[in-house]
Amino acid sequence: MLYPKFIKLFLKYVKDHPNNILLESINDKITYKEFYNLCLKFKDYISQLSGNKTPIVCILESNKKFDYVSMIGTILAGGYYIPINKDMPIIKIRQVIKICDANFLSTEKKIKLNSNIRLIDEKKILNFESKNKKKKYSISKNAYILFTSGTTGEPKGVIISRKNLDTYIDWIVKKIKLKINEHCSQFISISFDVSVCDFYTSICSGGKLYLPSKFDMVFPGNMINRNKISYLVSTPSLIDYIDNSKGLNKKNFKFVSKILFCGEPLYENQVKKIFKQNPKIKIFNCYGPTETTVSVTCCEINKKNFKNLSDGIMSIGKAIPNSKLNLLK
Repeated sequence: MLYPKFIKLFLKYVKDHPNNILLESINDKITYKEFYNLCLKFKDYISQLSGNKTPIVCILESNKKFDYVSMIGTILAGGYYIPINKDMPIIKIRQVIKICDANFLSTEKKIKLNSNIRLIDEKKILNFESKNKKKKYSISKNAYILFTSGTTGEPKGVIISRKNLDTYIDWIVKKIKLKINEHCSQFISISFDVSVCDFYTSICSGGKLYLPSKFDMVFPGNMINRNKISYLVSTPSLIDYIDNSKGLNKKNFKFVSKILFCGEPLYENQVKKIFKQNPKIKIFNCYGPTETTVSVTCCEINKKNFKNLSDGIMSIGKAIPNSKLNLLK
């Protein structure tokens, strides 16, 4: 199978740094090699049980490593995945599964769906023995589908192709320039497209990704300091939340060197608060709808230039490579 470029980049770090930690949470950690091996077992499982149908995997968010195994395992199998927010009502989950015609649901929850969909959890994958039977089905051009909540009607899905994801990851890896084993945050839900900026940037750069606990989500500043996070991805409102919880201080942000913002307007007063704690931080302010694969613009902000890039709200910058902007009156 011809893998996308971002998978090849990930595999390079599996080969070159197999024993480095890829992902860590408060009670768990997994190396690049262990993560990849689990992804392969996931791939074999869905490949053998999908019949002649391309694997289509819904992932009910758990904020644990198996979410990410499901994502990469699905791509390796030639299928595509649909991340579902853990707070989505069951009736909406059923709608998403029906719309996508999914054949698998990766979940740690006991859930009744009145559907023929197969439920997958980590225990099933670990106990699975491959029969090495090659299945014939078409390899999908899609990487994932993101759905809106559909609170006022049927959920709406946005399809992101492997080609588009490849292009975006190629840009962001070169732009962020993470170092091997650099510590990265994963505050963003996998059901939100900005999560691409931390998870994929990390694993395609040899980084180390930290998953926050429930306590960390209440006190994120402590988590940033405790795990020496140097690359932080978030919406701008997280900065206000950290500030209101007394966590925006020099101690918690002393290791942070890069912050990527997306999903909301970034205000000058938020930037001022950041530089007050650590003037060496580089900020990447990005903008773009989900349909454009996360973002189409980027503005690099530092302590010296931020006032020239603001009229109260920070500039969203210029179009990133392979993107074009049309401004309409």
